Amino acid sequence: GWMESAVGNLLANAMRFAKSRVSVSAVDLGGDICIEVADDGPGIPPDEAARIFERFSQAGTDESRRKGTGLGLAIVREAARLHGGTVDVGESEHGGALFMVRIPRLLADGPASAFQAGAPAIEADRNAAMDDVPGPHPAAPVALVAEDHPELRGFIGEVLATQFRVLVTDRGDTALERAVREQPDVIVADISMPGMDGLELCRALRQTEEARDTPILLVTARGEPQQVLQGFDAGANDYLVKPFHGRELLARIDAQLRLRSMVHRLAHQERLASLGVLAASVAHQVRNPLTALVSGLPAVKRKIGGTLDDRTKEMMDVFVDCAHRIERITLDLLDLSRVDREEEGDLNPGAGLMAAVRLTTAQLPDDVEIHTEVDETTQIRGRAGDLNHVFLNLLDNAARAVGRRGRVSIHGLREDGIYRVTVEDSGNGVPEDIADRIFEPFVTSRPGGEGTGLGLAIVHDIVVAHRGEISVDRSPSLGGARFTITLPVSGEESVAAE
Repeated sequence: GWMESAVGNLLANAMRFAKSRVSVSAVDLGGDICIEVADDGPGIPPDEAARIFERFSQAGTDESRRKGTGLGLAIVREAARLHGGTVDVGESEHGGALFMVRIPRLLADGPASAFQAGAPAIEADRNAAMDDVPGPHPAAPVALVAEDHPELRGFIGEVLATQFRVLVTDRGDTALERAVREQPDVIVADISMPGMDGLELCRALRQTEEARDTPILLVTARGEPQQVLQGFDAGANDYLVKPFHGRELLARIDAQLRLRSMVHRLAHQERLASLGVLAASVAHQVRNPLTALVSGLPAVKRKIGGTLDDRTKEMMDVFVDCAHRIERITLDLLDLSRVDREEEGDLNPGAGLMAAVRLTTAQLPDDVEIHTEVDETTQIRGRAGDLNHVFLNLLDNAARAVGRRGRVSIHGLREDGIYRVTVEDSGNGVPEDIADRIFEPFVTSRPGGEGTGLGLAIVHDIVVAHRGEISVDRSPSLGGARFTITLPVSGEESVAAE
């Protein structure tokens, strides 16, 4: 397997850079077998030849570097080392690169002679390889690596660190503790580990609330179907057989995270639909007796008003006002419960925005000041329930940002063929290090354990589905976050696009 990977990487490099010719040979030198792969490409510059076998090191132009990961030749050198051999690079007879892998020949018809492998191709200090890796930025997703082999652990950690903050451990039981405590976004675990093997780790993680749905990739040197099935039965999401390419590892993790995002979104939409049905049911049940109250109380007041004292008249006015307020909330619930359940049509976004404002402000502290300026007459094309969900999400975020005291400003105005909605608050705003990714799944500015990081991702998808745009920046007047949505006005999409 190692030799197949080594030769495959050499061939891939040769075919990438060759102009018209690639040659491959395997020569018996008596004590050694020499595998040569040559091409007629630009060759390897002498000043780069000494380091091209290092991990993440690449030769050639900037364009050619972008096509690789810088791991292929490191795998070739490791394959040669594991077989007691060497790999060198020179110039082919056609002016390109010539790679030579020399492997000691051990005769099968006699006792295999022992050899001493050279210095490790991938230098690793066991203690240094146990350090967590910070990753590309503080808000990056978290990956947990559980691997007892220090070189492989370091390799996996460095590959993942391009996209993740990496937590590392060399024991299965420690991995379980860290997974429960720190709730990583993905786990990469070896099958054979001290304390608890990978299969036991999978079973234990699937029994915890914190890691029940976390993607788990198992790494093993054996890829027999029976062992693979055991891994899946234990709760693993995917399997990687050593040796593997770093790019393959990242691709498999990306696929699992996309699947998890899809499942979470579907579950979220299902909950919205269920809540919509419940809200509609409650609103319909309340509406009939409420109609009697709204129409009957004023009639009763008129009939007996002359016989009531001032205190009783004041109470009657309160009853009538409460009935009208309940009617307004009931109508808002009916309007806002239509998530994912109606066809696209003409709608008034301002009316939905104000319904969301009324429902949100009803539960705000008295010291939170709300300012609204909303056009409720402009029509656009879309799904009212979906857009109402967008408005509720943004208003809920603003309310959370200001806490017990602060200001929230909501505008919904038509201008130049678009309907522009802005929601501003006096909170702390969106941190700069995640502002450009705040609409991605699982990205959130809330403390750990609060929220799923999917709300704004769903909001973004709904706005885009309505042929609109959404952005976030800092409010120039209030100092906190300002979310801006632009939606094309009905019949004016083409004008707005121009």
